[in-house]
Amino acid sequence: MPSIYELYQFGVTFDSLVAACSFEGMHCYRENFTVLYHPNYGKCYMFNYVGNNVSDVDSPIQIDRYGSTSGLQLLLRVSDNNGLDLLRRQVGARITVHDPHMLPFVSEYGVNVRPRDMTSVELSLSNITRLGNPWGTCEEDTKSQDTNMNVDPYSILGCEKYCGYMHMIRSCNCTMRHFLRGTVLNTM
Repeated sequence: MPSIYELYQFGVTFDSLVAACSFEGMHCYRENFTVLYHPNYGKCYMFNYVGNNVSDVDSPIQIDRYGSTSGLQLLLRVSDNNGLDLLRRQVGARITVHDPHMLPFVSEYGVNVRPRDMTSVELSLSNITRLGNPWGTCEEDTKSQDTNMNVDPYSILGCEKYCGYMHMIRSCNCTMRHFLRGTVLNTM
């Protein structure tokens, strides 16, 4: 099993991938990104990821306006000589928009971007609050459950993947890499 340092050394560096970056019209830097090593896509870069931190210092950056000139804008250098041929066959980038408090489901919710192509993604966020007892069976605190596999905060897909992962562990004491969401590397 490779160490965190070895995972960090493998894959495309931030400076060789990102030619230009701006958020809300202001220049963004390497320090605004967190590295995620994904079992299928290798080294990934997450913008505005704060994890389970809830302090004001670590709160996600908010946008003030919407439209094509707002939000995150990236110009990426994509080549087919990045050494990831064993992990994937396509050339390009994969973009996943996700909650800044959650690890992304890159394989399930990502959008492929081809080289020499422009892609725009606009979205809005809806929070759904379910009623607990006595009106339903929703649990308010997932910490009371055995959820130590990046399921917090709760998501349906995270729960399904965790259940599949635990079933494989119990059945054959093994697992498949597609159950994993990745490892955050804090070495930028």
